[in-house]
Amino acid sequence: NDAIYIDDGTATAKVLTGIYNSYAIYPEGSQITIYLPALSAKIENYQLVIGIIDNRDNSKLAQMDSQVILDRHITRHSSPNSVEPQLCTINELTTFLCGKLVRLSDITFIDTYEDEQNPTGKYCTLSDTNGDMAYLYIDSYSMGYNKSLPKGAVDITAIVTYNFIPQS
Repeated sequence: NDAIYIDDGTATAKVLTGIYNSYAIYPEGSQITIYLPALSAKIENYQLVIGIIDNRDNSKLAQMDSQVILDRHITRHSSPNSVEPQLCTINELTTFLCGKLVRLSDITFIDTYEDEQNPTGKYCTLSDTNGDMAYLYIDSYSMGYNKSLPKGAVDITAIVTYNFIPQS
């Protein structure tokens, strides 16, 4: 993935690294400092996003796209701490959880479909034991992208995002 999520316990932000496998450079639980003066931030889909100003369009953020740029703005301080996802139900998924790592239990995959407007991933329809439904987006870079959907109830750990789901 070309972004990392940071969480200080009060809020979460998505950092547009632009570096493939950023999670290997900044493993889950890493303590980091971000030098913000040369970066920009904005709210997108109920989530704080940090990146650089896009030279083509000052109203947009762009990915940093270079380890040199990342090293100027992000410092990792220590070995990673363990991170526990927040347990919740589909009904509890709200915009307040955007960017948070959550764990859903007893989830059943209903269906999957490609997003014609964004061919870099696919959507899966999920249901829980209460009949509540949600969508799971699987990025084409994800290890699970080309795997078949699990049969029966499973537990899922994911980062909450809020997007308008295109209807097919």
